[in-house]
Amino acid sequence: MAAQSAAEKPDNVQVQTAIAEAMRTSPLTANHLIVVHVNQGAVTLEGAAMSPFAPREATHLAETVLGVKAIRNRLSVVNTQTAEIFTENIAPQIFSLPPNASGMFPCPPGKHPALAPSSAR
Repeated sequence: MAAQSAAEKPDNVQVQTAIAEAMRTSPLTANHLIVVHVNQGAVTLEGAAMSPFAPREATHLAETVLGVKAIRNRLSVVNTQTAEIFTENIAPQIFSLPPNASGMFPCPPGKHPALAPSSAR
């Protein structure tokens, strides 16, 4: 197989968009909070899934996208109540901030779910 030219290789945004679209159309990943980061073909999947099948499906879907070289799946399976707390209270604050230089969305100070008081978890 001939090597692809630079013009044929999808860029980070194209890969990220293709993976996100595939996840939106799959019933196993559509209703989960999954964030896709891409850096030169290296994909990191982060977020919360309410089904134990979602992380495996997310990896499978990412593997099917042209331009993906490696996948790091950092999805956590959480219960429904935890996912709702995250979606309603934390996610809007995270995604309202601009991504940092590496394309990651920073967590607002004092709002990281791991730092919440144990009674709030």
